[in-house]
Amino acid sequence: MPEYATYESVIADAGATEGNLGISVALYDIDQDGTKELILSHGTCLADWVNDIYTLKDGKYVSQIGTIGSQGMFYTA
Repeated sequence: MPEYATYESVIADAGATEGNLGISVALYDIDQDGTKELILSHGTCLADWVNDIYTLKDGKYVSQIGTIGSQGMFYTA
């Protein structure tokens, strides 16, 4: 996946910030535009679980789209 290398620093920063809590990482083309968005999921339980979503501008600049505040909200959408 060519997008992974561009997102690598964001993934590393998120891992350093979360420490022992850990993160889950996924690449998925949410808006079907041909560019896979980065989804970083993290939290200690469903009460504080969040999904941070990033995309690439011009194929090379990482930009955060937003944060969805619940695992259930994101995966059932």
